[in-house]
This record gives sequence, structure tokens and C-alpha cells, in this order.
Amino acid sequence: MPGVVLSVDRRSDVRSEVVAELADLVATVRGLEADVVDEAAFEEAPDDGTFRDFVQLAEIRHGEREVLDWVVEELVGRFGWQADFDGL
Repeated sequence: MPGVVLSVDRRSDVRSEVVAELADLVATVRGLEADVVDEAAFEEAPDDGTFRDFVQLAEIRHGEREVLDWVVEELVGRFGWQADFDGL
């Protein structure tokens, strides 16, 4: 199943908003799955020392690549530079 890894800038303090948005998307998009990283693991992940501190927040999967692309567009539209994706 195609998937992407969503990372967010931990210094931007948007984790709860992104998690809520993912929950809404999973509830409304048939077949969408998101495995969210535990909050403690997210907060305790090593800081790589850069200006922004991107940490993996979730793995997002769907059987259709086009749906994943749309989900990525939705998240970028809402969170902009605070979100980053691997596996596109």
C-alpha cells in the first residue's frame, strides 16, 4: 500500500493541530490510514540541531497514490512549511 511519512517542525508547536487534522481526514476519506507517533516519543526524539527541528509524526497510507497526493496537498495547504513529507 502506498504511503508517505509526515514530519513536522517540533519548534512550531503544531503537533496537536496536525494530529486532529489527520484524525478528521482518516474519518472522512475511505481507506486512509495514519499511524501517529506517540507524543512522548515525538517530544523525546533527538534534535538534529538545525534552525527547524523536523520530527516524524505519522505514516500515512492509502491504496491509491492519487488520494495520498491529495492528502499531502491538504496538509501543506493548512500547515505550509511546518510539514514535510518523505516517500512522495
